[in-house]
Amino acid sequence: NKKFSEEFNTKMIELSNELELLSSTKLFNLPKNNITLCLLMTNFCFTVLPFSNFYKTKYLMFGNEQSCNDSYHNKDGFRCFPVFDQSSDWTVQLDNVSQIMTNGLVNTCSIVEPIHEIAIMKILHSRYSDMGKYQMSCFTENENAKRNHWCQSCSKCARMFIFMKALNIDPRQFGYDHDLLAKENRDLYSLFGVRDHNGSIIGYDRSGTGRDEQLLSFYMAYKNGVRGDLMEVFKEMFLQEAIEREDELYRRFFSVYEPKTIPSKIKSDILSILNEELGNEKPLRVSEQLKLPIKD
Repeated sequence: NKKFSEEFNTKMIELSNELELLSSTKLFNLPKNNITLCLLMTNFCFTVLPFSNFYKTKYLMFGNEQSCNDSYHNKDGFRCFPVFDQSSDWTVQLDNVSQIMTNGLVNTCSIVEPIHEIAIMKILHSRYSDMGKYQMSCFTENENAKRNHWCQSCSKCARMFIFMKALNIDPRQFGYDHDLLAKENRDLYSLFGVRDHNGSIIGYDRSGTGRDEQLLSFYMAYKNGVRGDLMEVFKEMFLQEAIEREDELYRRFFSVYEPKTIPSKIKSDILSILNEELGNEKPLRVSEQLKLPIKD
């Protein structure tokens, strides 16, 4: 925080969310589970509202991308959402609560809602490259993360690693010092099937809904000349599928979707930036790309 503040001459205020301790299984000596994660963003929203009201902030912005709306049908036929707490529909509800509790002062939204995660990374490291080095997407909960903001042993770190390779970004310049395309990291990628032996696979990746985004990422990395153990596995198992679906995958993951949560006052400016960077003429409706894979 201090380094960022000094570089960009921006005042940052750190808020410690100690209320989250009430949902800690470790604190109450209970078995570890992910139940409390279902309300993580909701809890954070309620915690921050008094803070936002005091500082007269206009927006509470989450980093909920388009893939947070992904869903699948389980083997019993029920529609399931890996991260419903981060979905556009739920963010709309949080916005309603925010406006009611602050008398219309605060809007809760996500300015990256219209695009997928790989597209976010593309824009971050091209248009805002000076901020790219501060990117953090890992929970940093293990020993590896004590010296780095990437633990390099979870599915989130693996996902960001292959996205960087796909976009011709050198992961070493942004804190990676492990080769996450080595064969021992195969289980971290949902593309190769989910085998979570040690809790290193986060919920979204465990659901398999991010499989196609990784398919495209490996394909883009392959076309960039990236090689390694897992690139050989990709070549043998998925290269032909990626070639056949290339146009569909590019359109799906590098399009701008019509947002539900972005306030009207800033909507046109946000969409203008996204369309400029991704080269799209108009936002897609989510229904144009809605797919519900079956998870066994």
